[in-house]
Amino acid sequence: MKLKDILLKPQDKPDSQNSVVSELKRLQIEIDRAYNEFQNQTDSDLLESCIYEIQSLRSKYSYLMKQAKEKGVQSNEIIFGAYRKAE
Repeated sequence: MKLKDILLKPQDKPDSQNSVVSELKRLQIEIDRAYNEFQNQTDSDLLESCIYEIQSLRSKYSYLMKQAKEKGVQSNEIIFGAYRKAE
């Protein structure tokens, strides 16, 4: 057992885990915002822009989820629901 495992309390997480979790939560808010904007757009050019933004955010979200898994972030630390599968 490593010294850091002994000294860290269960709720303590290294900064890299905290930053991944906070970035995932931020992205979830951005994805929801982008979906809401998409739902309210009527102009075809702006709709296309929303689609590209949603795809970009979803790619970032997927990347960070992989990072979270590699860093051992527990699923209860991440609020699920904002990331929507392609409909």
